Amino acid sequence: MDTIKETMQDLMDIIKRSKNSDMEEEYRCSVMLLNLGNQQQDSYALAFAHAYLADYYILTRQQDICLQHLHEAISCSEENHYDDLLLMCYTIAGLYYNSHFDEISAVQYYMKAYHIALEQNNLHEQMVILNNLCVLFMQKNDTVEALRYIRNAYEVFLKQQTPPEDHAQLIVILNLVELYIRNGQLNEAENIYAAYGPLLHEGQAKGLRLHVALLCELFLADAFHRSDEIQKIADYFASAKLHHHLNRSMYFAFYNDIFDILLNIKDKKRCEQFLQYMGEICLEDDIEQQLQLQLSWINFAEVFHMEDTLINSYKQYYLLQKMVVNVTNKTKAESMKEKILMEHMLEEQERIVREKNVLEARVKIDGLTGLFNRSYFNTLCDVMQNNPDVKAIGIILVDVDYFKEYND
Repeated sequence: MDTIKETMQDLMDIIKRSKNSDMEEEYRCSVMLLNLGNQQQDSYALAFAHAYLADYYILTRQQDICLQHLHEAISCSEENHYDDLLLMCYTIAGLYYNSHFDEISAVQYYMKAYHIALEQNNLHEQMVILNNLCVLFMQKNDTVEALRYIRNAYEVFLKQQTPPEDHAQLIVILNLVELYIRNGQLNEAENIYAAYGPLLHEGQAKGLRLHVALLCELFLADAFHRSDEIQKIADYFASAKLHHHLNRSMYFAFYNDIFDILLNIKDKKRCEQFLQYMGEICLEDDIEQQLQLQLSWINFAEVFHMEDTLINSYKQYYLLQKMVVNVTNKTKAESMKEKILMEHMLEEQERIVREKNVLEARVKIDGLTGLFNRSYFNTLCDVMQNNPDVKAIGIILVDVDYFKEYND
């Protein structure tokens, strides 16, 4: 038994280390942990496995499977008060509802996660949630509010006093540079990159660290109209074949940013190349990304005056918008059902408590006088006799004259 417990703990340690860095390992170990948790009926291991499988599926844009694991993880974690897992689950729920165009529910879940992170003084998760709220406002083109949240996230990042190597820290730096530029604060953007650019390129930079550094340089090159540098960085990303990466959500966003900047300099050949990559990474049943892809095609066709492409893209965009309405209505209906079910559960809980209080009253209170009865007296005596802190018990007997008249 101890060996199995140790194995499960080892798997949990590997899963934590693999999150965002090795998604295949995160998935493989989470499945193993789920099987062991079922065998041992270990509720924490089960909740942990479901939470990290939900994380894997939200990042690979497999929404339906994500929701199944997410419900299991939240249900078990809420029942057993696993706040560390609830923090993660509520954050994933925010991502899920945002991808289903229910931003209000997304914000509600993010705030639930944020309150737990504050209670636990978990700086890393506070930063992650603030960054997610920033992205929500970026999607609505509210760059002023988005900048406010990313600056808050950056302040939390500074409190951690660690170099920018973690996935979330790198994304905060990237979003901060982009939003400073989009808000016209070029000096601030340059200062941030001057502070972190050398660190990001330090040693043999690779993976996300290198990609964030190059994207920051791409945003700055666009801001200062350096077309040659934009094309050079775009060519690197094209050769890197990042559209084969498992993290579809992040790299689709990267490609979309590169496409937009190439469109600004009217580089038709490279724009077509990145539209192709976005099409390869975009899942057919992922309406959010399909919408963004068609919108990019519309912008492309408008800039280069491609009438047939424009008409077809508008048609596809319209059909997707109809699907969005259906998905939104379905998501909101599910959300309403969950809230109604929660209300029913609370009402049922209150009813049980009321009935329990009534039954307890009937057992220990005399119905005629409203005083405690003989049964309660006996119970109280037993409790006091068995209480080690009670050294002695005194009983006072009182006789009331002519009480029969009152009794009658």
